[in-house]
Amino acid sequence: MKKLMRVAALAMSSILAFTFVGCGANEDGDTVTLRVSYNANEEYPHYEGLAWAAEEIENRTEGRVKMEIYPNGTLGDQKSSMEMVQAGAIDLAVVNASIIESYNSDFSILSMPYFFNSVEHQRQIYTSDILDDLFETVKDYGFEIVSAFGSGSRNIFASKPVRSPEDLSGMKIRVMQSDTMVQMLKLMGGVGVPMSASEQYSAISQGVVDGAETNEIDYIGKKYYEVAPYFSRTAHCFSTDFVITSPDSVAKLSEEDQAIFYEVMDECVDVEFDSWVRMTDEMIASAEGLDVTFIDDVDIDAFKENFIEFQESIANKSDITKAIYEEVNAIGESLKAQQ
Repeated sequence: MKKLMRVAALAMSSILAFTFVGCGANEDGDTVTLRVSYNANEEYPHYEGLAWAAEEIENRTEGRVKMEIYPNGTLGDQKSSMEMVQAGAIDLAVVNASIIESYNSDFSILSMPYFFNSVEHQRQIYTSDILDDLFETVKDYGFEIVSAFGSGSRNIFASKPVRSPEDLSGMKIRVMQSDTMVQMLKLMGGVGVPMSASEQYSAISQGVVDGAETNEIDYIGKKYYEVAPYFSRTAHCFSTDFVITSPDSVAKLSEEDQAIFYEVMDECVDVEFDSWVRMTDEMIASAEGLDVTFIDDVDIDAFKENFIEFQESIANKSDITKAIYEEVNAIGESLKAQQ
């Protein structure tokens, strides 16, 4: 993302800076400590991106601004962390795209099935200015987006291989608690069963569902292969997690430090994507010798054909989604031509 243009707009608000408990005002020369809520552990790629950003911000501001990351849901789950950012109780949080969609449904385009072709395709979009207009739309809700992290492709894992829509017929697949995800599984040929991620291991082992969908890191790391040994690379969508902050938190910083903050939060997106690719490769390598079968000969085109009308309905929601749809597809075609 190229969001340094926001610095000028926020410069006027910097005079409204206020003091959080335990945090000084940057304009007065004191150190400002920005608290970050993160619900996963320190081994996850998102944490690596945040940790890199924290170190860079402290170094580039010569210690005037620090970031303290609270992992493992210490400050609450994603939804409550979002609310705390809006209330000014904490400064930043990592939240899933589905939460942002509840404020503006246009964000659903980023979770649209078969929209991104690869991790690199998603990275190119998230390190450009293509989404800036979309991100501007959430500022009225008391938060803003400063980074967009990729969370890999989502794939079907189950008790049997899935190579085509016909293979999913009659299969019950756990999905996130989202109407869009339920509709997605229907179009893929199966039945989407919404439930929390914490329930899916036991649900599969007890036969409540036949499988679920996730990325390689979670599949191997959380040992889902124990109950569903077939990981079919359907790559039906690419997940997104956003780093959000409050305009009031940014306003505590001097204009110079605001510019540094935004610059670093832009740059840390590449760090997170690099970490995701590396950790995915490591997880796949660690699966050797385990009861895991990766299914690579999935008929992606057969799945894509079922989503043409669905994609168009989401793409035509607004002028913003139309523009994003066209630009993302154009970049996707360009990447294909380079291969």
